[in-house]
Amino acid sequence: MKKTVIFLFASLMLQLSCSHDVVSKHNASKTQLLPVSQEQYIRDKQQIENYVLNNIEYYRLHPYDYDTIPIDCANYFEPYSTFYNLINKEYVKAPIPAYQYLKISVDTIVYNSCGLKCFIICGIEEKVINSESLMTRQPGRNFDAKSFIGVRTDLNDSLTIYPFVKYSIFGYDDFKEACNDLKYLYFNRLKGETLSASHYRSKGFEQNVNDCDFFEKSIIFQPYDDSTFNYQYCYQDLINYPYMK
Repeated sequence: MKKTVIFLFASLMLQLSCSHDVVSKHNASKTQLLPVSQEQYIRDKQQIENYVLNNIEYYRLHPYDYDTIPIDCANYFEPYSTFYNLINKEYVKAPIPAYQYLKISVDTIVYNSCGLKCFIICGIEEKVINSESLMTRQPGRNFDAKSFIGVRTDLNDSLTIYPFVKYSIFGYDDFKEACNDLKYLYFNRLKGETLSASHYRSKGFEQNVNDCDFFEKSIIFQPYDDSTFNYQYCYQDLINYPYMK
C-alpha cells in the first residue's frame, strides 16, 4: 500500500493571552484534563466537521469563478470538490453534494488550558464512487488527514478555524493510521522545522504541539503586524485565509 506524506507550510494562527498554558487533549476514545465541557467539545467537533465539508461544497458549487470567490491557496478544500472524468481524462466538479461522497471526522482536539485555542486533526474519507464516466479515487487509498487551528475569545463562542498546513497526509487505507501518522509529525517532528515562507525562513518552530508552551510561545501564534497574526496568512501569497466558518 503506497502512502503519500505531503510537507507544506502556511504561516497561520493566533495568540490569545492565557497564562501558564497546560495542553489538554481529546482523542476519539479518552479525555485528559479537558478544559471545556463535554457539550462544548461536541459542539466544537461538529463545527469543525461542518467547516471542512462546507468549504468543499462551496468550491464544488462555484467552479473556476476566481473573480468572485477566493482561491484555495493551500489546496485544503478545492481538490475534494472534483471527480475524475474517465472519458475525457480530466477532473470535473462533482455532480453530487459533498456529503454524499465524503465523510469528515475529527480525530483529535488539543486545547490550551483555558479552551480558547486548539489544535485539530481531522480525517477525510473519500467514498469510492464509480460510474461509466466518473470516479473519485482508486479503491484502497481513501483516507487523508489534515490539521487546523481553532481560536475564540470566550468559551461560549464558536471557533474561528484556519488550516495549519505544515504537514498533510494523503492516500492511506486506514483512517486511524492516517491520523496517527499526522499526529506523530506534529507531536514529534515540528520542533526544529523552519517555515517555508520567505518572510520566515530564518525562523522556525521551537515547540512541538504537545509541548506545554506551544499555544503561548510558538512562532505560529505570534503577530505578523499590528492587526494580524501569523496564522492568518497564506504560506506563499501572504493573504488572509478566506475560508468559511
